[in-house]
Amino acid sequence: MIKAEDIFKTLCEIGKDLSATIDLDELLTKIMEGARQICDVKADSILLLDKKKDELYFRIALGEKGEEIKKLVLPVGEGIAGWVAKSGEPLIVNDVNLDPRFSKKVDEKTKLETKSILCVPIKFKEEILGVIEVLNKSNDEEFTTEDLQYLTILASQSAVALNNSMLMDELHNFFVNMIEILVMAIETLEPESKGHAVRVARLATAMARQLKFKKKDYENLYYAALIHDIGKLKIEEPKQLHPILGAEMVKSIKLLQRSIPLIKYHHERFDGKGYPEGLKGEEIPSGASILSIAEDFEEKMLSLRIKDRSAFEEMKKNFLTDVDKRFNPEIVAAFEEVMELPTDIYDFL
Repeated sequence: MIKAEDIFKTLCEIGKDLSATIDLDELLTKIMEGARQICDVKADSILLLDKKKDELYFRIALGEKGEEIKKLVLPVGEGIAGWVAKSGEPLIVNDVNLDPRFSKKVDEKTKLETKSILCVPIKFKEEILGVIEVLNKSNDEEFTTEDLQYLTILASQSAVALNNSMLMDELHNFFVNMIEILVMAIETLEPESKGHAVRVARLATAMARQLKFKKKDYENLYYAALIHDIGKLKIEEPKQLHPILGAEMVKSIKLLQRSIPLIKYHHERFDGKGYPEGLKGEEIPSGASILSIAEDFEEKMLSLRIKDRSAFEEMKKNFLTDVDKRFNPEIVAAFEEVMELPTDIYDFL
């Protein structure tokens, strides 16, 4: 049995971790790990509240059935979690077979057996954000009022961090929408290339997945790919200056700081014959190298007006025999792997 002083020490450490975490998925994972640790249980989950739909959903679900579980939704009022979300009150059920409120949806999906459950609401200023539930004590004992107190403390810690993270998510969505508006503005300069930036972004991020980019690096590449040609908005400047102009235009946006080198150097070449600075080899950021090959391929697609599968395959073959020393060999290998996968990048194929 875990000692009370150890649990409070753990709660303090979890609180510090939560206060330093903004990413929602990382935050929820830490909350789940904390709940499992302090209550000594075999399984746990967090369901967030979708206020518009009046439903609870799984944002994070671990294990081999995780993706299936994330497809499940629970109407507020249904099941133990739904009851807690509706009432705003915690609940201990030490034998779910004796409680008519219990829903078997998750058990049926995971093939696991829930015997007992402790569920508490996550509240921020009396507003329900979701619920935390822990299932089946590791020692097969019953949940106690002490377990309830500890999980309630964790839920209170989580509420503040979760509210802040959700606000950041909203700001992030606003930010992405603004980027998309910028992309539309860029495309008005070259109507014939409509959709170019989006396709470059899809191709670039596909390569990043093959290269196992970390989440933040992946996001930075995605942003850079969408606005890599933003410098073209300053049309009075020579065309070859657009990477520098683009980097200059977004330098004051903190969220784009790590995307700036990718925008600035996406026309550099592995052999040093690119622009604006003539970087070569490993001097070029890998994200910029990815953008370079993605844009080059996409521009050839546009120039040849590829509209069917056979023309696409022929063009791809020719492109790969002509990469010579322009691109980083590691990036070329990732590009070849992506080209072997089923693609939705070009929806006309």
